[in-house]
Amino acid sequence: MAARKIYAKNADELTPTTKNINFFQVSDLSSLFSRVDAKKFYEPDYNPILEEMIAQVISAEGPVREDVLARRIARAHDWARTGARIQSRIKELAKKHYPTTKEGIGLFFWPIGSNLATFPVFRRPFGQNVRPVDEIALPEIIALAREISVQGMEGENAISAMARVAGLQKLHTSSRHRIKKAWSESKMHD
Repeated sequence: MAARKIYAKNADELTPTTKNINFFQVSDLSSLFSRVDAKKFYEPDYNPILEEMIAQVISAEGPVREDVLARRIARAHDWARTGARIQSRIKELAKKHYPTTKEGIGLFFWPIGSNLATFPVFRRPFGQNVRPVDEIALPEIIALAREISVQGMEGENAISAMARVAGLQKLHTSSRHRIKKAWSESKMHD
Protein backbone atom coordinates (compact mmCIF):
# COMPACT_ATOMS: atom_id res chain seq x y z
CA MET A 1 0.00 0.00 0.00
CA ALA A 2 1.78 3.14 -1.18
CA ALA A 3 1.42 6.39 0.70
CA ARG A 4 -0.34 9.12 -1.21
CA LYS A 5 -0.26 12.80 -0.43
CA ILE A 6 -3.53 14.69 -0.60
CA TYR A 7 -3.29 18.37 -1.38
CA ALA A 8 -6.08 20.68 -0.29
CA LYS A 9 -6.49 24.25 0.82
CA ASN A 10 -8.76 23.43 3.77
CA ALA A 11 -10.07 20.43 5.68
CA ASP A 12 -13.39 20.40 3.80
CA GLU A 13 -11.50 19.55 0.62
CA LEU A 14 -10.04 16.47 2.32
CA THR A 15 -13.32 14.57 2.00
CA PRO A 16 -12.29 11.38 0.20
CA THR A 17 -13.35 10.47 -3.29
CA THR A 18 -12.99 7.00 -4.66
CA LYS A 19 -9.92 7.86 -6.75
CA ASN A 20 -6.54 6.94 -5.23
CA ILE A 21 -7.72 7.01 -1.63
CA ASN A 22 -7.18 4.17 0.81
CA PHE A 23 -10.40 3.27 2.57
CA PHE A 24 -10.91 1.20 5.69
CA GLN A 25 -13.10 -1.82 5.10
CA VAL A 26 -14.37 -4.22 7.73
CA SER A 27 -13.19 -7.73 6.90
CA ASP A 28 -15.64 -10.02 5.14
CA LEU A 29 -15.68 -13.47 6.70
CA SER A 30 -18.70 -14.70 4.73
CA SER A 31 -16.56 -17.10 2.66
CA LEU A 32 -15.97 -19.07 5.87
CA PHE A 33 -19.56 -19.13 7.16
CA SER A 34 -20.20 -22.65 5.87
CA ARG A 35 -17.33 -23.91 8.06
CA VAL A 36 -18.21 -21.93 11.20
CA ASP A 37 -19.25 -24.14 14.11
CA ALA A 38 -19.76 -22.33 17.41
CA LYS A 39 -19.95 -25.65 19.26
CA LYS A 40 -16.35 -26.44 18.30
CA PHE A 41 -14.94 -22.97 19.11
CA TYR A 42 -12.78 -24.13 22.04
CA GLU A 43 -11.68 -27.46 20.54
CA PRO A 44 -8.09 -27.75 19.27
CA ASP A 45 -9.19 -29.23 15.93
CA TYR A 46 -11.10 -25.98 15.26
CA ASN A 47 -7.86 -23.94 15.39
CA PRO A 48 -7.35 -23.95 11.57
CA ILE A 49 -10.75 -22.32 11.02
CA LEU A 50 -10.11 -19.70 13.68
CA GLU A 51 -6.62 -19.06 12.33
CA GLU A 52 -8.06 -18.55 8.85
CA MET A 53 -10.57 -16.05 10.24
CA ILE A 54 -7.83 -14.29 12.18
CA ALA A 55 -5.72 -14.11 9.01
CA GLN A 56 -8.57 -12.56 7.03
CA VAL A 57 -9.34 -9.95 9.68
CA ILE A 58 -5.71 -8.95 10.22
CA SER A 59 -5.04 -8.88 6.48
CA ALA A 60 -8.04 -6.59 5.84
CA GLU A 61 -8.01 -4.45 8.96
CA GLY A 62 -4.54 -4.71 10.48
CA PRO A 63 -3.27 -3.19 12.55
CA VAL A 64 -6.35 -4.23 14.47
CA ARG A 65 -6.88 -3.99 18.22
CA GLU A 66 -7.22 -7.38 19.94
CA ASP A 67 -10.78 -6.86 21.15
CA VAL A 68 -11.92 -5.75 17.69
CA LEU A 69 -10.34 -8.87 16.20
CA ALA A 70 -12.15 -11.06 18.72
CA ARG A 71 -15.42 -9.19 18.15
CA ARG A 72 -15.27 -9.79 14.37
CA ILE A 73 -14.80 -13.52 14.93
CA ALA A 74 -17.48 -13.71 17.63
CA ARG A 75 -20.01 -12.04 15.29
CA ALA A 76 -19.12 -14.58 12.57
CA HIS A 77 -20.20 -17.23 15.10
CA ASP A 78 -23.48 -15.33 15.71
CA TRP A 79 -22.49 -14.36 19.24
CA ALA A 80 -23.74 -10.96 20.33
CA ARG A 81 -21.16 -10.70 23.10
CA THR A 82 -17.42 -11.16 23.08
CA GLY A 83 -16.45 -12.36 26.54
CA ALA A 84 -13.03 -12.75 28.11
CA ARG A 85 -12.77 -16.44 27.16
CA ILE A 86 -13.43 -15.70 23.49
CA GLN A 87 -10.94 -12.83 23.51
CA SER A 88 -8.32 -14.95 25.24
CA ARG A 89 -8.73 -17.79 22.72
CA ILE A 90 -8.39 -15.48 19.72
CA LYS A 91 -5.48 -13.56 21.24
CA GLU A 92 -3.63 -16.81 22.02
CA LEU A 93 -3.95 -18.04 18.43
CA ALA A 94 -3.15 -14.67 16.86
CA LYS A 95 -0.01 -14.15 18.96
CA LYS A 96 1.47 -17.34 17.46
CA HIS A 97 1.55 -15.86 13.96
CA TYR A 98 1.29 -12.07 13.97
CA PRO A 99 3.45 -9.23 15.26
CA THR A 100 1.98 -6.96 17.90
CA THR A 101 2.40 -3.51 19.34
CA LYS A 102 1.15 -2.52 22.78
CA GLU A 103 -0.41 0.88 23.37
CA GLY A 104 -2.14 2.26 26.41
CA ILE A 105 -5.48 1.42 24.81
CA GLY A 106 -4.64 -2.19 23.99
CA LEU A 107 -2.70 -4.68 21.92
CA PHE A 108 -2.69 -4.33 18.12
CA PHE A 109 -2.10 -7.19 15.69
CA TRP A 110 -0.30 -6.28 12.47
CA PRO A 111 -0.11 -8.06 9.13
CA ILE A 112 3.03 -10.15 8.67
CA GLY A 113 5.86 -8.09 7.18
CA SER A 114 4.54 -4.76 8.46
CA ASN A 115 6.83 -2.02 9.71
CA LEU A 116 5.54 -1.74 13.28
CA ALA A 117 6.91 1.76 13.75
CA THR A 118 5.08 3.41 10.86
CA PHE A 119 1.98 2.99 8.78
CA PRO A 120 2.08 4.27 5.21
CA VAL A 121 -1.32 5.94 4.97
CA PHE A 122 -4.46 6.67 6.95
CA ARG A 123 -7.38 4.53 5.78
CA ARG A 124 -10.43 6.74 5.55
CA PRO A 125 -13.90 5.65 6.60
CA PHE A 126 -16.15 4.32 3.87
CA GLY A 127 -19.91 4.07 4.33
CA GLN A 128 -20.67 2.86 7.84
CA ASN A 129 -17.04 1.90 8.53
CA VAL A 130 -16.16 4.81 10.81
CA ARG A 131 -13.73 3.62 13.47
CA PRO A 132 -13.42 5.15 16.90
CA VAL A 133 -10.00 6.76 17.20
CA ASP A 134 -9.08 4.40 20.06
CA GLU A 135 -9.49 1.45 17.66
CA ILE A 136 -6.87 2.86 15.27
CA ALA A 137 -3.20 2.16 15.90
CA LEU A 138 -1.22 5.29 16.66
CA PRO A 139 1.12 4.91 13.63
CA GLU A 140 -1.91 5.09 11.34
CA ILE A 141 -3.16 8.27 13.04
CA ILE A 142 0.35 9.69 12.73
CA ALA A 143 0.13 9.00 8.96
CA LEU A 144 -3.02 11.16 8.94
CA ALA A 145 -1.22 13.88 10.89
CA ARG A 146 1.53 13.92 8.25
CA GLU A 147 -1.07 14.28 5.48
CA ILE A 148 -2.69 17.22 7.28
CA SER A 149 0.70 18.78 7.99
CA VAL A 150 1.52 18.78 4.27
CA GLN A 151 -1.58 20.96 3.83
CA GLY A 152 0.06 23.60 6.01
CA MET A 153 -2.48 23.27 8.79
CA GLU A 154 -1.38 23.75 12.38
CA GLY A 155 -2.81 23.76 15.88
CA GLU A 156 -6.54 23.44 16.39
CA ASN A 157 -7.23 23.59 12.65
CA ALA A 158 -5.06 20.51 12.16
CA ILE A 159 -6.75 18.64 15.01
CA SER A 160 -10.21 19.49 13.64
CA ALA A 161 -9.17 18.47 10.11
CA MET A 162 -7.87 15.13 11.39
CA ALA A 163 -11.14 14.48 13.21
CA ARG A 164 -13.18 15.27 10.08
CA VAL A 165 -11.05 13.06 7.84
CA ALA A 166 -11.39 10.26 10.42
CA GLY A 167 -15.17 10.61 10.13
CA LEU A 168 -15.77 11.81 13.67
CA GLN A 169 -18.99 13.77 14.07
CA LYS A 170 -17.94 15.04 17.49
CA LEU A 171 -14.47 15.22 18.98
CA HIS A 172 -14.66 13.86 22.53
CA THR A 173 -11.89 14.43 25.08
CA SER A 174 -10.31 10.97 24.71
CA SER A 175 -10.33 11.19 20.90
CA ARG A 176 -8.92 14.72 21.02
CA HIS A 177 -6.13 13.54 23.31
CA ARG A 178 -5.23 10.65 20.98
CA ILE A 179 -5.30 12.86 17.87
CA LYS A 180 -3.14 15.48 19.61
CA LYS A 181 -0.69 12.77 20.64
CA ALA A 182 -0.44 11.60 17.02
CA TRP A 183 0.01 15.20 15.87
CA SER A 184 2.80 15.78 18.40
CA GLU A 185 4.55 12.54 17.49
CA SER A 186 4.36 13.33 13.79
CA LYS A 187 6.15 16.62 14.46
CA MET A 188 8.90 14.83 16.43
CA HIS A 189 9.74 12.70 13.37
CA ASP A 190 9.64 15.48 10.76
